[in-house]
Amino acid sequence: MKCDVLRQVSARLNEGCRVLRVAGAAGGAKAFAVAHAILTENRPAAVLAISNVEAQNLSEEIKFYLDLLSPAPPGVFHLPSLEVDPYRGLSPHPEIAAARAQALWQSLQDGVRVIVASARAAAVRLHSPQRFLSHCLELKQEDEYPPEEARRFLLELGYVEDDPVTDPGEFSLRGGILDVFPPHLEHPVRLEFYGDRIESLRFFNIDSQRSIDTLHSAQIIPMREHCYSAAAFQRWAEAVPGLWSPPFLPHLEEELARAHQGEPFPAFEFLMPATEPLENTFFDYIRGYRLIVSDREVLEANLGRQHEELYERYMDRFEAHKPVLQPQQIYISTDQLSAAMELFPRLEVDEISIDR
Repeated sequence: MKCDVLRQVSARLNEGCRVLRVAGAAGGAKAFAVAHAILTENRPAAVLAISNVEAQNLSEEIKFYLDLLSPAPPGVFHLPSLEVDPYRGLSPHPEIAAARAQALWQSLQDGVRVIVASARAAAVRLHSPQRFLSHCLELKQEDEYPPEEARRFLLELGYVEDDPVTDPGEFSLRGGILDVFPPHLEHPVRLEFYGDRIESLRFFNIDSQRSIDTLHSAQIIPMREHCYSAAAFQRWAEAVPGLWSPPFLPHLEEELARAHQGEPFPAFEFLMPATEPLENTFFDYIRGYRLIVSDREVLEANLGRQHEELYERYMDRFEAHKPVLQPQQIYISTDQLSAAMELFPRLEVDEISIDR
């Protein structure tokens, strides 16, 4: 069956069809077809799955087949869904936030790579790729960069200050030594400053704290997709009385106290768009990609049901005078997602059962 799928993929890609449907079967036929299509075209690809579970499984299976079929396979990265209800007053789990930020960063890098996301993950509204990249920091030997400025910036990116540094997303600043562990690197980086000048950079072992290898530069990427300055939080706090009427305001005491101090607060990701609108989407991050869609009709129907449930939860909170934003300020609609897909060259993979 896999050979039949391969022949279908090769023939139709060579014909230059904009929409390709491949009949698959149980097992890894879908992932096998997708992997072969990616290698055939040698261009970056974004795979949209029905659910986060399918996206996770597909990312692992596609990686397996790419490793099997190619001596130099492209990297495969999973963009998870937020996995949190935006109306529960909670921020996404730090590991989820970091995985999303890393996948978005990877999507903007040069070369062939594969980003796998569920429809729900791809429907989250985002700031522009340019703004996201402005929160990526490259530190080079001999650069002038005040250590305290680095500390402020790392906190804005969602890093946690802890000593010693042992896990991705942590950093510590001790005098003229800055340790930081970006999530896309295997080892943390130690930077030594002389005044404001970076004298040296090197990887170090988290157990022994000994140096492993020297570096000329290090890329620091965000730990979350939405990064806001202290001034942005303060602007939000000042705007709140005009955003929600008096019955809503008693529910924002903690949020306002922290925002006035320029600090993030629980669920800020779902309230800050009131003053910092999210005008872009995942599709702005994957320009030039081949889009591969798994069972499109099922995907769109499933996303539509999720959006209906989301709107019901929004109305429940709103009627209880809880300060929340409308779903369309956080997610794009199913129709908008469908329209965005139409702008891409696509491989639509429909998995059908085969009678034996």
